Amino acid sequence: MPLSPETLLITSLGINGTLLTLLISLVVYVFLTLRQEVRGVSAEVAELSRHRVKLIHVDECRLTAGRIHERLDGCEAAVQGLSERVARTEALLHERGGNHESF
Repeated sequence: MPLSPETLLITSLGINGTLLTLLISLVVYVFLTLRQEVRGVSAEVAELSRHRVKLIHVDECRLTAGRIHERLDGCEAAVQGLSERVARTEALLHERGGNHESF
């Protein structure tokens, strides 16, 4: 039984409409899925950003503490040098027999 062109056209339009509906549904599904994944990734990125800020702060604190310790070491060396100088000065005064009180 041969099919008329009108029947073929109506059938092909129905099939095309169904395929177009399926294609649109698939595109909508993909975009909704991607949107959910992007939300999840966005939350993870925000959490990683907070951790990064904390790590940067900890690193800056370590650098600052290192500089403070270097400065303290320098001050301790200066105090040690001054203490030795005071001791030498007291020894010289004592050798010369000067009347002095110790510091």
